[in-house]
Amino acid sequence: MVELLRVYNKKTIMLFSLLLVASISIFIFGANPNKEITLTGDELEQYINGYPYFLDKTVKQGKLRSQLKLYEEGYASEVTAKSKTMYESLIGTEPEAGENRGMVLFFQSHIPELLALFFMLHVVSSFFDERKKGLVHMVRATYKGRSILCIYRIGILFFTAFVSVLLLMGANLVGAALTFGTGDLFRPIQSLPEYQKCPYGFSIIGFVLILVVVKTMGVFLMGLIMYVLRGLVNDFLFYCVIGGLIIAEILTGIFIPPVSSLNTFKYINLYSLIKTDDFFSGSVYLNLFDHAVRALSVLCIITVILSVLLLLAGFLIFGRKYAVRNKGGERLGGLIRRIKERFALQRTLLGWESYKVFIRQGAFIFIILCLGLHIQQSSKYGYFYGADPDERLNYKKYSGEIDDSKMERAERWMAQLKQSEANYVKRLEDLEADGKFGSDSYMKYSEALSQNRANQKAFEPVLMDLRSANEYRLRTGNSVSLVEPYVYDVLLNRDTQTRERGAFLAIVAIIGALAGIFAFEKHTNMEQMINSTYRGRRVKQLIKPLIVGVTAFLCPVILSLVQMILINKSMQFPDMDAPVQGLRYLNDFGLYVSIKTFFALLLVIRGLFGVIIGTVTAFISHMGDDKFSVICRVTIIMVIWIFVAELVPGLDFLNPIKLLGYTWV
Repeated sequence: MVELLRVYNKKTIMLFSLLLVASISIFIFGANPNKEITLTGDELEQYINGYPYFLDKTVKQGKLRSQLKLYEEGYASEVTAKSKTMYESLIGTEPEAGENRGMVLFFQSHIPELLALFFMLHVVSSFFDERKKGLVHMVRATYKGRSILCIYRIGILFFTAFVSVLLLMGANLVGAALTFGTGDLFRPIQSLPEYQKCPYGFSIIGFVLILVVVKTMGVFLMGLIMYVLRGLVNDFLFYCVIGGLIIAEILTGIFIPPVSSLNTFKYINLYSLIKTDDFFSGSVYLNLFDHAVRALSVLCIITVILSVLLLLAGFLIFGRKYAVRNKGGERLGGLIRRIKERFALQRTLLGWESYKVFIRQGAFIFIILCLGLHIQQSSKYGYFYGADPDERLNYKKYSGEIDDSKMERAERWMAQLKQSEANYVKRLEDLEADGKFGSDSYMKYSEALSQNRANQKAFEPVLMDLRSANEYRLRTGNSVSLVEPYVYDVLLNRDTQTRERGAFLAIVAIIGALAGIFAFEKHTNMEQMINSTYRGRRVKQLIKPLIVGVTAFLCPVILSLVQMILINKSMQFPDMDAPVQGLRYLNDFGLYVSIKTFFALLLVIRGLFGVIIGTVTAFISHMGDDKFSVICRVTIIMVIWIFVAELVPGLDFLNPIKLLGYTWV
């Protein structure tokens, strides 16, 4: 109990409270009510009514393949047989209609487990406070400081995994319920169209409980790895190895397709166990020695074996009477220190202060965590704009620099369309007057009128953009081009969810990175000594503000670039060298610059707003006592800032989230 109370002190509880707020905030920012995330209305009713036919068809196809022996004995044949058996057990399952959006968003969000891993990292680090205080030998020289302490800490790891997963997932579930509602949670999981192929007969609430159990085991196992590894290596190497392990496992899940021959690495890793839903959204089998084995079963067996090995390793490492020097780890740590000392940057004041901020105080971890969360959430968003193909052809037809001849040609074409429409209407009226409603001529003119109106509809936005850009050309004398606007409209207007989420994470990254920059000396009782030297004062006057400015500037810029890169990957930015005034909603932009330069200015403005937030954080850090208290104070100030900006009429533009997502539109 003493160790539990020591680890779960006021700071740890406040940190977890901040993670709860961050989890539910990110979830709400990502909950786009306009996004088609699930079937609704008639489509949902058709799915519910058609599910029994889906099961029947799937089972019959499996039987037919088995009878025809399309596959030889081995992996493919066993997959067919086992899948048929699993879906046969679902016959009689009747999905029920209801509100699905909240639960689909809840199951698709993987922020809770990532934050649970971050919290586990904090708890494991707090186990080793006696190292920093020089009490490690005194603690390990006692009976309760060895084996019993190791047992207590393993119990704390399990308690941390369970509570963090339960509360973080529970916070998102509450957010889903408040935002959309959850419907009847006792419906079969197949009531959600996204889980149509789930081969298990769970209810929705049962699936939630299973996720809590499986994710708890995954986070606990990762905590054991952190605990054992932390006892073997120093801080720097520990964070590098753990960060690299988590990132590598996340990337295998993202980039290896399910049908790849490398899918063993996709499913047999800890992040897949923590992520979990891949194993329940369909039948997942591994090819082991030409036999089909359920991936979840293999992973559970490996998890049990690895847990036992890690527990034994923990007792061997932490159960000895005295702390034994790890010569291999010390040699590796010494080699790393010598390599770092060879860089001139490390021997300067700037290098030392950067090392303190980014490595010793964990700024690098905060920034990478926020960047990873943003990429993980944004990569699931479909950047697709369903424009009329004829409309896009018209943009290409009239693209390029606008002049009088192009405007005359466009106006003449629209006039011809209008005149043709009037002629078709007149001919139809004449035929109606003669009573020839069903004649071939009437049908021909009716179809021609419909096509004419479709052509007008496809040309109207193009002509509107041409007129708007031409008005700017005549008013200013600057040349301007017609630019296809769809991708720019998505980036600057429509995709507000990704932009606001990136701005929120930029604030988190800035606060987490810079909260301890001026509080470090106070926390280590070195402030008076450092201030008494000329170089110590110069550090605070010149170098630390430089680190604040660069870090606070780059955080929103890098996170904004994620959105731009992902949109460009899906849709491609056209004519980036054209003047930005060619976009209708930017005709009145004051600077005559290209679209490329406009984006650069946009990033600069967002970065400067980030510097304002970084300056506020650094000022509070200068007045604070330690990193954690500064994080809490700045968070409170940011919440009040956002609340007041939204509450007072006319001040919403001062909202930090809107400032860091500024678009000029």
